[in-house]
Amino acid sequence: LGVATAFGKFDKDATEHTKARSLPKEADTLMAKYMETDPLQMVVQYTPQSTNRAAYHEAYGLPGGNSKFSNLLLRANVKAAMQKSPRGS
Repeated sequence: LGVATAFGKFDKDATEHTKARSLPKEADTLMAKYMETDPLQMVVQYTPQSTNRAAYHEAYGLPGGNSKFSNLLLRANVKAAMQKSPRGS
């Protein structure tokens, strides 16, 4: 909802994410078979997705931000090893 990095924040992007959209009423009819309306099923789908995302961020950092992988590649010993053997052989 809203901006991915604004999840849980109370800012304009997170609270007014639907106001920018203007879809015709036919869109609801066309998309009805794809919309999940059961709250329990939504929680069952959302929970693994959010835990996977949290695990990814913990391991690699935020997308577009300061990632652990990028920091690893900037280390002098890693750069030297990559220059010495660029294909990992």
